[in-house]
Amino acid sequence: MNNVSSINLDILPFLSSCDSTRAGMAAKQLNQSLIYEDCEIPHIISNKYRNLTNASHRAIQIAQDNGKVLIQNNEIIIYYYSKLDKINIKHIPQYQQTSGIYTSKLRYHLKTGDDFKTGDIIYSYNDFRVGIPSFGYNIMTGYFNFFGYNHEDALVISESIAEKTKAELREVIYVPIYNETVLQPMYDSELVYFPNIGDPIKNDVLYSQIKPKNSISLSPQEIKNKLSFLKKMDISDLINLSNSSNMSSYELLSVKSKLPGAIVNNIKIHKLNKKINLVDPKLEIMLQKIYDKYCEEHIYKTFTDIKTECGQDLAIQVAKEHLIYQNDALSSNIKKLKNAVYILEVELIKKSKSIIGDKFCNRFAGKGVISLILPDKLRPVTCNTNIPIDLIFNTFGVFSRMNISQIIECMISKNIKHAETQILDDPDNLVSELSKLNNNIIYNLNDPEYYNNINELIANLKTDESLHAEFMNQMADNNLFIEAPQFQEINIKEILKHSIPPQEDVLISKETLLYMKDSLKLDLGFTINGDVKLKNIFCGPTYIMKLNKMVDKIINSRAIGRYKFLTNQPTLGRSNEGSQKLGGMEQEAIAANGCTKALKELLTVKSDYIDMKPAMLTQLIETCTYHIPDIESTEQGGTKRTISTLIKFLND
Repeated sequence: MNNVSSINLDILPFLSSCDSTRAGMAAKQLNQSLIYEDCEIPHIISNKYRNLTNASHRAIQIAQDNGKVLIQNNEIIIYYYSKLDKINIKHIPQYQQTSGIYTSKLRYHLKTGDDFKTGDIIYSYNDFRVGIPSFGYNIMTGYFNFFGYNHEDALVISESIAEKTKAELREVIYVPIYNETVLQPMYDSELVYFPNIGDPIKNDVLYSQIKPKNSISLSPQEIKNKLSFLKKMDISDLINLSNSSNMSSYELLSVKSKLPGAIVNNIKIHKLNKKINLVDPKLEIMLQKIYDKYCEEHIYKTFTDIKTECGQDLAIQVAKEHLIYQNDALSSNIKKLKNAVYILEVELIKKSKSIIGDKFCNRFAGKGVISLILPDKLRPVTCNTNIPIDLIFNTFGVFSRMNISQIIECMISKNIKHAETQILDDPDNLVSELSKLNNNIIYNLNDPEYYNNINELIANLKTDESLHAEFMNQMADNNLFIEAPQFQEINIKEILKHSIPPQEDVLISKETLLYMKDSLKLDLGFTINGDVKLKNIFCGPTYIMKLNKMVDKIINSRAIGRYKFLTNQPTLGRSNEGSQKLGGMEQEAIAANGCTKALKELLTVKSDYIDMKPAMLTQLIETCTYHIPDIESTEQGGTKRTISTLIKFLND
């Protein structure tokens, strides 16, 4: 089998050992992974990963010919292919949307005047490091039970991993300014109505607008007439509108961001009508100043540079497509925008670290929800290699999915990480460690061509000092990795024979035990006097991805609401008065934290236990308490037998 059904899977090694259903899920989850600047190259990647690199023109551009960058300025890059005699124009903003509110940042790009050769990287986003897909993290993982917090699909991670595995969220708010627009000053700076670039927004409010009550049915001219009395005042000084007796028929409308704590990353401004003056002269002066500066630094400079280098026709084309505001960006408000004088585009960016409830997965669709974030100083530590364990995964999660690829990955990655550590500690070990890795691991992957290529690299490293230095710099900036086949029978016995043992003892300190005792509120009946050593624990680096199922963005609940007619299940989605689906992973995370009563309520009276819901509401109203009845028969409330069995398990 030479290729796979999804190009996403071209980066996964050992697919012949992966369940086909899991492989399909893995392809989907690669699209859901959240990209951040700290994302790493996997220690093991498929030898077909270049198929994905060459196909991903949105996140990376590989040169198809020798050429030169003509212009790189303000989110625009124009480059010329010599033999193809072709000019290419690309829009490369600092942040590019990936899915929904999630985004990826521009990592690298060539500059004006740079020459390039076929195969060089012209630009790339955080999805790639030096042209190699990077969408996750090599995390030291242990496979054992940890006080019930990683039962089935629940995960335990460390504080450092929660901080490292961030996501960048992006929101663009369009602010139309009409001639009758009156804004409330909010920021004590030159931009009194809006924050400066780099500043956080106040109380999640981007700006506040003063409007006459019931102004929706009024025409712009009627609104302007209604606000005419304000022309006699200094509108920008009306900070406290509640003290103004003239404001009884007016209201203050605040425009809030969906990203609490976001920072303004960029402000673009476009003037649509140059003949109309605003009611507020101070606002007019401020906006005109911003517009003049934006035109000078963004539009005029870029237009002039392109005109000088490529001619006026191309400059006009680029200006229309990339520099000047297009109504299509706000298609739902086209009619209203015809009357706008200015349009502001305010780009907000927020960096969000991982919290309990966020979802992670490995490359082979082994996924789970964070149920515990363990302080770094309390992490379990491997006894032989003395490495802290940053993620604890349940052993049964491997067997239940019949997914051996992740075990092979972890076992081989441990040897690669060891070689990387030895080389970084002493660069003189480079040749010897690569030779060990090539003879003990790569040779047994049964890919003779790749094995010979590494032998040739090692021979060159012995004699070429500049190549040696370049290799060391690349490894320090990124990490050591190897390419592995997808559908090749590898010699696991020989790999195990010559590799670092994948199993070793793991030490859980006395402080960790006391911390977990207090967290679980356990009365053990005896005193914890020392550390605990777990024998023969399988552990090693595993490539882990953070998924776009962030709990603070998808969580949604309800007390009462509509049900589906056929299934008696609550409707989904806020717009349908619905709630969030309580999946298996979420159930395990809730149970891991000991909230069994809450879980029982969610699965019964908050779900399809319809007959008892009126009784629940009556008890709550009359007594302010409610006791969920024991379920002995599935006929009583229509509860599914699997749910009844789970509830009995929780009760026991």
